Amino acid sequence: MKCWKKGALHCHSVWSDGRALPEVILQVYKNLNYDFVSITDHNIFQEDPQVWHWINWDQDMFTGLAFTQNAFDWSKEVLGENADKLLETKTRGVRNYIRLKDYETFRADFEVPGKFLVVPGYEATLGGFKNSVDGYFVTHLNIFNQKNNYCVKYPEEMPQSDVIRAAYEEYKEKAGDSYEESFIMLNHPFWRFWDTDPQALLDVPEIKFFEVCNSGAAANAPKDPVLTVEKFWDFVLAHRLDRGQGLLYGTATDDCHHYHPQKVAVSGYVDTGFVMVNCPGEFTYESIVEAMKRGDFYASCGVYLDDVAFDKDTRTLQVKVRAEEGVNYKIEFITTKRDFDRTIKTTKYNFDLGYSRDLTTVGDDIGRIVKTVEGTEGAYTMADDDMYVRAVVYSDKKGRIKDPFYYPECECAWTQPVC
Repeated sequence: MKCWKKGALHCHSVWSDGRALPEVILQVYKNLNYDFVSITDHNIFQEDPQVWHWINWDQDMFTGLAFTQNAFDWSKEVLGENADKLLETKTRGVRNYIRLKDYETFRADFEVPGKFLVVPGYEATLGGFKNSVDGYFVTHLNIFNQKNNYCVKYPEEMPQSDVIRAAYEEYKEKAGDSYEESFIMLNHPFWRFWDTDPQALLDVPEIKFFEVCNSGAAANAPKDPVLTVEKFWDFVLAHRLDRGQGLLYGTATDDCHHYHPQKVAVSGYVDTGFVMVNCPGEFTYESIVEAMKRGDFYASCGVYLDDVAFDKDTRTLQVKVRAEEGVNYKIEFITTKRDFDRTIKTTKYNFDLGYSRDLTTVGDDIGRIVKTVEGTEGAYTMADDDMYVRAVVYSDKKGRIKDPFYYPECECAWTQPVC
């Protein structure tokens, strides 16, 4: 029997560019029945207990990155009777300030061992490094269950795969003995202009996770796209398995920056991307990491599954949807055959604003839909020439975020590849 735990792997607070205090974020996710949350602020870990944030006089709650009086009032509303205990303020001259709680403090305030976990995390934002052909690239990596800061230094002309490699090596060194109890994830590979080429993940196979869905980082699509998020995943899977490098697992995150109900239709809104992790035994930070590393989870932007099972003897993947009344479902099984074309080609594509990229072109023989099932249950038995199989469950229920490329039009779920 599966014991699914719902988690947020990627969200932001006012410690970086989020629009809410850590304690408010945790209360919001708790109210939504999440089992674990990792607040992953950019290039900073919430460790200094003496950081005070000005409560801006501007009443507009969403003015830039300012923490306004309206935001403070809403924080008190969310926290209810605990607000006075949790929110510490002071006045200096004519200005009011609020203390930003450090990780150990807000964890102690909200964590319930075995029931609701506040997992340490961090987003290594590696900036825009220069490539002589395609201009600037941005690479973001999330580190789960770590308290260290990571800030890789690199030359301007350093290739993207080398930057990712350097970031991974620094993460592994700083993690030390806790390395096996954590993992690193490539975030939103298509933000801003297809910034991460899938070939970079062939050069750094130690990166085992990437965001197949992210509601907070809309991509600027080229006028004639050929490289979809799904094709990105299958390209890496096919070439990695061909090279003996292992699987790549897909996650979904809301990359949340906005938590107020007023922002429900805006990208980066809460509960628009999450993972469901199978933790049948003791529920700890380590059990989450162990399940993720063995691929015992699925990603979703709204669809829930009752079961995902792979029979290694028969090589059969089975999927069962937790159906919502009035919603229709379709399950697609996807694979790549062993005789796929290994040739790697790139083509220059033009974006709006006069921007261009040399993008990897993925052929139709990579990521084939080999079976489609209308309904809530489906199974696929791998053929001898299948390299792997994964499934995508589509619903006809419209998603809340409107991004025609990077975020699905309708709610769906992704199982992990098996082989």
